This record gives sequence, C-alpha cells and structure tokens, in this order.
Amino acid sequence: MTTPEASPDEPLDFSTSTTTTLTCAGCQGPLTDSYWSAGGAVLCADCKAAVEAGQQAAPDPLSRVARLTRATVFGLGGMLVGASVWYLVERFAQIRVGLIAILLGWLVGKAVFIGSGRRGGTHYQILAVVLTYLGFGAAYLPFLLGAARERGTPLGSAMASQLLLLLPRLPIMVVQDGTLITGAIFLFGLLQAWNNTRAIRLEISGPFTVTPPGT
Repeated sequence: MTTPEASPDEPLDFSTSTTTTLTCAGCQGPLTDSYWSAGGAVLCADCKAAVEAGQQAAPDPLSRVARLTRATVFGLGGMLVGASVWYLVERFAQIRVGLIAILLGWLVGKAVFIGSGRRGGTHYQILAVVLTYLGFGAAYLPFLLGAARERGTPLGSAMASQLLLLLPRLPIMVVQDGTLITGAIFLFGLLQAWNNTRAIRLEISGPFTVTPPGT
C-alpha cells in the first residue's frame, strides 16, 4: 500500500479542525453564552440557581424545627450505637478502648449532618458535640447498673433519676480516673462530631463568557 506524495509546490498543512463544546456539569447541556464555576465544576444559569437554592435555608420556621428534630433523633441513634459498641467491647473483650470515643463522635456527627438535610451549621455542631459528650457517659451507665445490682440496690425510679443526673459528670470522672491520653481521645471525639456537622457551602463565581472555538 502506497501513500500519495505531496507536491513539492504545495505547502504542508499541519493544522487540525477539531472543535470542543463546553458543557454544564449538572445538566450536561451545551454552554453557548455564559457559565458559572462552583467547586471546580462548570454550571449553566439554571443549575447555578439550583445550587444556590439548595444552599439557602428554608424561610419556614417549621421546616427548621423539623430538621432540628430529625437531626436530634438521628444523633441520638448514632450516640446509642457508638455507646453500645463501646460498652460491648469493654464488657466482653475485657479491655478499655477509649479510641471508640472517636468512632462515637464520628457516628453522631454524621447522623446529625444527615438529619439536618446535609446542611450542617453551628447549631447542629453544638447539638452533635453535646450528644457525643453524653454518649461518653452513656457507655458507662451499664457498668454502674451492674455494680448497683451486685450491691443489692433496688433499681427503681429513684435510681434511674440518680443515674440521669450523674450522666453529664461521668465523662469528667472517667478522665479524672484515667490519663491525659484519655482526655485527648475524648477531645478528638468531640472534634469529630464538630467537623462532621460543619456547613458545606460552594463558592460560586461568574458569570464567565464562553469563548467560541477557534478564537
């Protein structure tokens, strides 16, 4: 197979005629006039408006109350799961694994964030930290109940009230009986809860003009 040779009188053409069309990262539609940039993604006007609307809190106060209630319920669920894992490991493995405090904080933070509709924010961060702190104490409540049962203390409403009043003090008591490492681990668990519920907002810049191909 032979290829035709170029005439020595004709200049060689090394140019290409490829064209590239800019498309929106949201709807995949072509961008012909202008575009916006959000988190490294290119958006059209409609998708940019949708992103902005999603980042704005609903004006209805009932919606905020509903989100806060759902975040609290989800956070309590995460706290109970983390505290249960903590208790089961120490109870049946016979080892004290304070690192589970970090897992507890992570679970609570993620649960509160999801319950908030993935909005996050300062009030959800405070909620997550409080639930995580209480979860540290909740992990040790079964041990107190077991000790009271061994002493023959009746487990009535009065005992339950005393345990609930003691719950906020339990994490401090555990740290006092432990080491500085225990306190550092507890603090890191609280930071996990705080960081997992921070608000995530995209910075939107633009509009930018679409440059036609070949210019």
